[in-house]
Amino acid sequence: MSDLEPGQISRRTFLKRAVAASGTLALAAAGIRAHQESKEQIQEPDGFILLQENSQNGVVLRSLDYRTKNKKDLYSIPVNPSIALNNAAVSPDAKKLVVEIIDTVSDTSKKLDIVDVQNGQTKQEILLTDQSLSDIQFSPDSKKLFLLSKQEQPDGSYKSKLDVRDLQDGHVLKTVDIPDQGIYVSINPKDENLILVTSANPDMKGSTTRVLDISQPEIQTISTMDATSGSWSPDGKSIAYQADLDKNGRPEIYIKDRNGHSQSRTLNFAAYPVWSPDSKSIAFLDDGVPDPMGIDQAVKKLPDSLRERIERKFNTDGNALVSIMNISSGEVTNIGDKWVENKPLAWLDVDKVIATEFTGGGNAVFDVSKGRRTPLSKTEVKDSEEILSWHPYTP
Repeated sequence: MSDLEPGQISRRTFLKRAVAASGTLALAAAGIRAHQESKEQIQEPDGFILLQENSQNGVVLRSLDYRTKNKKDLYSIPVNPSIALNNAAVSPDAKKLVVEIIDTVSDTSKKLDIVDVQNGQTKQEILLTDQSLSDIQFSPDSKKLFLLSKQEQPDGSYKSKLDVRDLQDGHVLKTVDIPDQGIYVSINPKDENLILVTSANPDMKGSTTRVLDISQPEIQTISTMDATSGSWSPDGKSIAYQADLDKNGRPEIYIKDRNGHSQSRTLNFAAYPVWSPDSKSIAFLDDGVPDPMGIDQAVKKLPDSLRERIERKFNTDGNALVSIMNISSGEVTNIGDKWVENKPLAWLDVDKVIATEFTGGGNAVFDVSKGRRTPLSKTEVKDSEEILSWHPYTP
């Protein structure tokens, strides 16, 4: 007979049930982990990375699907001493690739090839004459091309213009005169009549970025900024400027609205700003370090010759940290402690940024929310391939 009271269980039975329960919990936990991992996989960025490979055989542009890791050649040009690939851009709907081919003898543009990203077939050709393109951008609806070109004058100065072309038949819809030597153009994602144009100054010392409204026959300059480049936020409300180097040779980043009013704090020792898809943050390369002991201030007090040697060494070391700044709060966070090269970044989605690592020269994806990094394998991005840009698929 058992000595147990009614409702009681034996130690052996208790242990059996405990083991069974723990097994059930383990299975449940495994199920939750599998669900989370599955959820993370489902939430992986859906788009492709545009790669360029230069080799002794020529130049190839190819796409790398981020989810499947499949590669596809989109455009290639064999080695030819008289022609070269100069500019390439992908439409906002990620369906078209435009490639500029130049005449290397005259340094002028010969043609634009429009490529179908889905099948890699060239479906349209736009011939160009007597133009030297500086930059190419698509309109937000992917139906027009904005072509920024420059032309040297007899006195050595430059004139520039921006042609807006209909992509369907290639004819010019509008031409805008641009001051000085135009270098870059950025189109507001919400209003194609608001553009940013960066031009080299007439004395070739520094550059100026202008916000222009080209909706009226009389072009209106809304604001100007001494900056080497600028880019619109995805919501079209803000601009991230990379300013010309300060007196100590350090790049700076400013966040302003279209009228030139500051919207966040200035970032020193900072370069290559890139917007998050939700327009709430920027990723950038942080070439500075925390200075709790006031070392930077101490260096400034040294004799000029010694100070310049130290600052020159610091500012030209060729590496930086991937950092994120929240626009509204101004808070800056470093993602991990891995040094990366001073090259432009690509922001895949709200949580992922691609950078080129300094050690080994490989590429890695930095997870913003989790503070971790995942190297891209050599089969995904070879040493001979350069990441040009990221393009999310559209429905």
